[in-house]
Amino acid sequence: MGRIVLLATGERLVGEGVRAFDAVIAGLLETARREIQIAIYRIDASALPLLDLLEQAAAREVWILILVSALEDQPAPVRERLESMGRRPRVRVVDFRRAAGGLLHAKVVLVDRERAVIGSANLTWGGLVANHELGVLIEGPEAWEIGRLLDRLAEAAGGPYAF
Repeated sequence: MGRIVLLATGERLVGEGVRAFDAVIAGLLETARREIQIAIYRIDASALPLLDLLEQAAAREVWILILVSALEDQPAPVRERLESMGRRPRVRVVDFRRAAGGLLHAKVVLVDRERAVIGSANLTWGGLVANHELGVLIEGPEAWEIGRLLDRLAEAAGGPYAF
């Protein structure tokens, strides 16, 4: 079994050995070597620095899949940024509701199929800073299995997970 680390947001939860979502996610994106998969319900402008890190990863030739619940429901600056990123080679942005139907409510960031963040936090100011959210960083073979599940979602939303 792999390693599990508790993550949180909110002043009553972070600290005393519990790491914050935003710093962990940023660290994962900065160190990605091959692949990043994200499944997310909501993104707001406070996550634009994370989108910067995704663009930097794309420039390093990292393959990126972003499954977003409903692209049209995201704030305009985020939607425009995701649409722009989706035109880059090696980046696939999928509007899950439009492509597969149904609601995608997952909050997952997976890097190199080795490390995954799963929790209740959206990529929003509330989810990353203000709310009291819980999650885990999973390292090891379980991360690979999470990648397989995200592959299934990508396949449901438009064919094989291929760029």
